[in-house]
Amino acid sequence: MSSAFKYLVISALMLVFIISVSWMGMRQDTNTTSIQQVQNILATAEYGNMRANGDTSLNKKETVANLVSSIVENQKKHGQNVKIDYVFLDKDSKVTENEDDIKSVQFRIQLVDDKGDLKSQAVQRISLTNKKG
Repeated sequence: MSSAFKYLVISALMLVFIISVSWMGMRQDTNTTSIQQVQNILATAEYGNMRANGDTSLNKKETVANLVSSIVENQKKHGQNVKIDYVFLDKDSKVTENEDDIKSVQFRIQLVDDKGDLKSQAVQRISLTNKKG
């Protein structure tokens, strides 16, 4: 009887481990998927703006609005708190606030629990490139 109990305990521990790892993986996958969707949305919006206006600079307000709305739209289904940090960079990858110098935006999405503890994080940078030809 003790042999059967031993195998039952080992099986239960393995099941708990598998479920825990799967749950953490799904949370990170959700965050990564969201950041990829945001990247596509922002890149499309900014390239469209560049084509329409012939302008290679980023509009800070529009970029932030697109970024936040896309992330919130993707994350609201998951019922987790989302923290968003972003910074605008110039051609030398230095932080800038001047809209004429902005060539990329780097953002970080963090999923946090109710206590504020970090559960998942993803970082992405979107750059504008000027192709001549």
